[in-house]
Amino acid sequence: MEKRNNILKDAVVILIVTVLLSTMVSANTFKDKDEKIGETLNGRRVVFWNYPYQESSVDFRFLPSSEDWENYCADIIFGFNEVVTKVKWWGISKDSTSQPCDPTGMIFHLFFFENDQGVPGDTTAAYTSIVPDVYDTNRIYDDHYPLWEFSYDLNPGVALSNHWIVLLSAGSPYGAIFFWSNAWGTRDALMYPPGSPIDDSLAFELSKDYPTEPVSKLKDCDYIEWRGSTANENVFDVIELRNDGEAGSILDWEITEWPNWGTDWSIHPMDGTYLLISDIQDIYVQVKAPMTFGKELHGKIKIINLRDPPDYIEIDVVISTPRTKAQIFPLIATILQRFPILQRYWDF
Repeated sequence: MEKRNNILKDAVVILIVTVLLSTMVSANTFKDKDEKIGETLNGRRVVFWNYPYQESSVDFRFLPSSEDWENYCADIIFGFNEVVTKVKWWGISKDSTSQPCDPTGMIFHLFFFENDQGVPGDTTAAYTSIVPDVYDTNRIYDDHYPLWEFSYDLNPGVALSNHWIVLLSAGSPYGAIFFWSNAWGTRDALMYPPGSPIDDSLAFELSKDYPTEPVSKLKDCDYIEWRGSTANENVFDVIELRNDGEAGSILDWEITEWPNWGTDWSIHPMDGTYLLISDIQDIYVQVKAPMTFGKELHGKIKIINLRDPPDYIEIDVVISTPRTKAQIFPLIATILQRFPILQRYWDF
């Protein structure tokens, strides 16, 4: 009997875990598809969201928020302090007979209220008689109703932190009535009248303008050329590094490669930050010439843009050395001039 009870307990645990996991999967809807908090897309950054449930979820429902029904819904927003410039919301559209109805041209009133001890307080901003853009999400709920996405740019934007959002439909060319989709969230939404909790959240997203950062770009530099250098001679040059990017851009850079010939390479600085388009960064380059004779060696110094690694420049570096040892040692050259017979033992 005890063994049988343990088996039943295990079965119950497995069933509970399965239900929880399925709920979590069904709840995670538009988060994988749309912008997420803190991510930037098309010059916008999401600051708050409650996304709709999946069509297959047993938890989804729609709540009337319309002047026609004399009901409207409110949901709390919190956890940020930003100027919001765009609102998206999701819901279905019905006519007076509860049939699906085209929401194109639907008029809305949108309000933001201060949070007054857990309920809407004073009005922060009101956008009345607005006509949002409407998009078909290609999702069908309750085997009957298309889910619509509504989108509206706020002009001017509104500074929000701890507030309430209220929106309701106020008319439609086709007699459409708005029903707000519920969402996975904190379940603090209210229904008016009378302002009672509905143990749910409402589907909407708030975002702000987030202009793309001006793009920096490395400016090509002149090549470095050391000709007629003596073996083991310290040779020196200066690279003038510039930011050839857009106005207001910032260049962070790093030197990642340099020639493998010569010894005692010294490059200073090897990296840098915050180079504006009006700045010049001097980079001092020194190396001890290699022990070669009559050769021309080539190499490159590579500098990359740390803010945009595909942007890099390669500076050509050339060094040439004398053809004979005598050219390197002037005293020996003088002796060989006086005793030409010794030349055969000295030359290559």
